[in-house]
Amino acid sequence: RHALKISDHVIVVTETTVPGLRDALRLSDYCRDVLKIKTPIFVANREGVAGKYHMTKAEFEKGLNQQLSHVIPFVLEAYAST
Repeated sequence: RHALKISDHVIVVTETTVPGLRDALRLSDYCRDVLKIKTPIFVANREGVAGKYHMTKAEFEKGLNQQLSHVIPFVLEAYAST
């Protein structure tokens, strides 16, 4: 808590899924209501992975009521070479 409170910027990396949105909203509310600091910067990771709880970027941003600052795409080729 102390590290978050004294931070100049808080960056939250999440996935564009229903559980990711739920956790992002909790962290956003916690920073705003409890710690009284500005809203975190949100970055989406593994964008493009289809799954049971996957949301589109637009749906996620609408639910978050904020735009994602950056999107990191899921690249399958990176895993194929390892």
